[in-house]
Order: sequence, then structure tokens, then C-alpha cells
Amino acid sequence: MSDWTGRVIQDRFRLESRVDAGGSSAVWKATDLRDQHTVAVKVLIDPVRLGDRAANVDAYRRFLREGTLLRGLAVVKQVPDFIAEGTTSDGYAWIAMEFVVGRTLRRILQKSGGPLRAPTVVALAR
Repeated sequence: MSDWTGRVIQDRFRLESRVDAGGSSAVWKATDLRDQHTVAVKVLIDPVRLGDRAANVDAYRRFLREGTLLRGLAVVKQVPDFIAEGTTSDGYAWIAMEFVVGRTLRRILQKSGGPLRAPTVVALAR
């Protein structure tokens, strides 16, 4: 995925800066052009098109399940009309959600040096 700074998804979300990236997706700080709120947009890195490898299709299915699960979580603060999800015209799946200021899970795990203990996980969820 090249630098998408400034790209607008679905005529609604303008990507401002990349927050983090993993093996299959990147999270961007973005502006919702409808109301100028700051949001997070997670983009599946590999476009999923017919004929792509089965691994891409599996990653795409997991990604869409994540959006469904996020929508169902009571602990996720939601701005009306969120969580939004879809696919760009060039095949990239995306999920838009509330932008929460704080450390990324990657940084928390790096600092801990291993698996997180249950009390830490509960504190993070709160």
C-alpha cells in the first residue's frame, strides 16, 4: 500500500496520516467530511478481487467479521452512523470507527515483552 495521505474514501473519509500498520491492514487518522470529526479508518492492505489468492479472500472475510463484531460491541463508543464499512472502487476493504487517542496494542505488547495478564486486558477494555 503506497502513501494514501489525502485520499478520500467513499466521498466521505479523508485520510490524514497513517497511525500504524500490521501484516494485513493499516490504520489511518482521518476526517469525516460530513461533520469534520476525526475518525479511524482501517484499510485491508491487499485488494481482494476475483482470482486473488485464497489467503487474501480469508483475510477479507476476517476483516469484514471484525467490522460486524465491532458494531455489536457495547463497549465501543459510537458516533451516529458508525461503524461504517465498505470496499473502495479499486478493491480495498475498509472500516471507519471512532478515533481513540492512546497507545496502539502493538506498542503495549512490545512494552510488556509477552502476553498480557488478565487484569491488564480488562483495564485496556475499560
